[in-house]
Amino acid sequence: MLSNFKISTRLKVCFSIVTLIIIILGTDGYWGVMKVTSSADDIAKALSVLLELSQSNRAEITIMRRFEKDVFINIADTGKVDEYRKKWDASLAKFHSQNETMTKLVDSPRNQEMLAAIKKYTDEYAAGFRKVFDQVKAGEISTTQDANKAIGQFKIPTHQAETLVADFSGEMRKSIDEKISTTRGLASKI
Repeated sequence: MLSNFKISTRLKVCFSIVTLIIIILGTDGYWGVMKVTSSADDIAKALSVLLELSQSNRAEITIMRRFEKDVFINIADTGKVDEYRKKWDASLAKFHSQNETMTKLVDSPRNQEMLAAIKKYTDEYAAGFRKVFDQVKAGEISTTQDANKAIGQFKIPTHQAETLVADFSGEMRKSIDEKISTTRGLASKI
C-alpha cells in the first residue's frame, strides 16, 4: 500500500509512526516514574511520622520517670506531689495517644505486636506508679527511699517498654533507609 506513494511520503509516514511510538513510550515511562516517586513519597512520609512519634515516646517515658522521681523527692509537699502527678498523667496520656496513632499507621504484624507490648508494659508501669502514689497520698509511704523501694518491682516493665520503644524507633529508621535505597535502585533502572 505504501509502495504507491513517493519515497518522501513513505519516510514521513514511517517517521510519524516512530515519533508517535516514542511519545507514547516516553509518556508511559514518565508516568511510571511519577507513580513510583509518589508511592515512595507516601511511604517515606508515613515512616517519618512513625519515626517521629516513636522518638517522642522514648522521650515521654523518660519524662514520666522524671515526674515519678519528682513526686518521690517532694513527698512531704502535697502541693508539689499533686502537681507532678498531673504532669505525669499528661505525659502518659500523650504517650498512649502517640502509641495509638502509630498502631493505626503500621502495617506489619511484627510492628503491631511491638506496639501492643509497649502499651502492655507501659500500662503495668502506670498501674504500679498509681499504686505507689496512692500509698504516698494515704501516708503509708512517707520517705523518698520507701517510695523508690516500693516502685522497684515495677521497674522491669518500665525498662521493657523503654527497650521496645527504642527497638521500634530503630526499626522505623531502618525501614526508611531501606525504602530510600529501594527507590533509588528503581529510579536508576528507569
